[in-house]
Amino acid sequence: MFLVFLNKLKEIITKKQVIIFFIFIFSFYFNNFYSNFGVLPLDTFFHFDPAFRIINGSLPFRDFWIVSGLVPDLIEAFVFSFIDVSWNSHIIHSSIFNGIIAVSTFIFFDKVGLNKTYSFYYAILFSILAYPLSGTPFVDHHATFFCLLSMYSFIFALKTKKNFYWSITVLLIFLSFFSKQVPASYFAILLSLTTLCYCFFIENIKPLIYSAITIFFLIILTLLFLNIFKIEFNSFLIQYIFYPPSIGEERLQNFKDFSILGFLHEFKFVLIPLGIIIFLNIKKFYKTSNFLKSNEFYIFLALLIFSTSLLFHQTITKNQNLTYFLSIILLGYVHFYLSLNNYKYKSLIINTLIISSLLITLKVHFEYNEKRKFHDLKTVKFDNSKNASYIDPKLENLKWITRDYKNNPIKEMDFIKGTLKILDNDKRKKIVITNYLFFSALLNENLYSPSRSYTLDGASFPKENNKYFPYYKEFFKKNIIKNKIEVIYLIDLDPLFVSNYLDNNCISGRKTFDKINIFEINNNC
Repeated sequence: MFLVFLNKLKEIITKKQVIIFFIFIFSFYFNNFYSNFGVLPLDTFFHFDPAFRIINGSLPFRDFWIVSGLVPDLIEAFVFSFIDVSWNSHIIHSSIFNGIIAVSTFIFFDKVGLNKTYSFYYAILFSILAYPLSGTPFVDHHATFFCLLSMYSFIFALKTKKNFYWSITVLLIFLSFFSKQVPASYFAILLSLTTLCYCFFIENIKPLIYSAITIFFLIILTLLFLNIFKIEFNSFLIQYIFYPPSIGEERLQNFKDFSILGFLHEFKFVLIPLGIIIFLNIKKFYKTSNFLKSNEFYIFLALLIFSTSLLFHQTITKNQNLTYFLSIILLGYVHFYLSLNNYKYKSLIINTLIISSLLITLKVHFEYNEKRKFHDLKTVKFDNSKNASYIDPKLENLKWITRDYKNNPIKEMDFIKGTLKILDNDKRKKIVITNYLFFSALLNENLYSPSRSYTLDGASFPKENNKYFPYYKEFFKKNIIKNKIEVIYLIDLDPLFVSNYLDNNCISGRKTFDKINIFEINNNC
């Protein structure tokens, strides 16, 4: 009877399905494991409180200011609703995503024609360098990986000739843009031009038709979302469309310190395989007639524009490097490309690619995953960490240690725990402004923060020298009036965060103790 069952199981489960299952499980648990080590409060909990606020009736654009991260917030809210509001649910979100993109990477290599064993190999290496660098849900990762999935979908459209992939490609770019505007914008523009070229050379406009219809429906869906949830269109435009470029203008000034040698050193693991792919395709262009009509050419363009979009974004951002996964994809594609032809020393070259990809993965793994470099924890001894359940049971399994309290995490945890107690004992309607983005969720209370986060460089809300400062100041005041706020708590931040945004007639008194500033609010604010 058991043998009959096994034979039936073999008929149902193919080798490919087993591989996909294993990749997903490995990718999920690998990310889940490393997510638990260390904290950079602003980044680690970036989607924690916003998701809690969403499931309790607040909405971005309307109730709190955001400049990016809408889609990750909504996904996080769904996960919280489906499971619970906790640290474990938080990292389940990013772990599932790591599994999805790792499986998609395997399917990508399999679709282009790489041997399944090698496809599996590169997918596993990819999963180690993808989401685990951050571990927790983060806006840049979601935006980048939705772009990556969009590139895969574009390539699947070329390979399968199935038109619905053009719609999926557009949808994934849309999800990327509403995760973060960059690199989605760069990639969307360049991929649109690539699609136009493709349609022109193959004399087929169906990709454009499917893409245009999808864009139309997505615009309608966006407008319906804003209308149903009573979000002012102007508020959405200012926060998500107009204000972010004003941040970008400041970031572009980083190029005055741009160094070619520094760029080459930073991105060498990506640039070397990308350079090989460019060289091979230029060579192919001169040797092959009608190369501009071939799928091979457009797969090359997709890889090129995704890589350059991400490299440009990474160059102007202040976040840690997350591009290392690109080296695995590009090395894997070089492997596939070389396997199609009888090159001299072909076996040696392919073995070199396999070993190189493994060595790159191990180097980045020990620097970023083991040492948690993405969260600025490279010099931290994780043996000093403490279970964050000490703060609250909802944070069970998180091994708390931060860069600023690396020698004494309990000191920071005691401060947080004490602050939570103070807030819980104060029954007044209050706003809490802090970069510990979990206070609302832990207290199970809407603390009405007017912005998701409060970065010092004005990346998350307008500062005084920004042209949208008056709008944000009005947004802040409306938040106070609408919610009948009686007191504002400013925790471990500069008091100017409040005094610059409120008129003197709004503040009736101020108390300060242990990195906490308390502002009493007048009724006639």
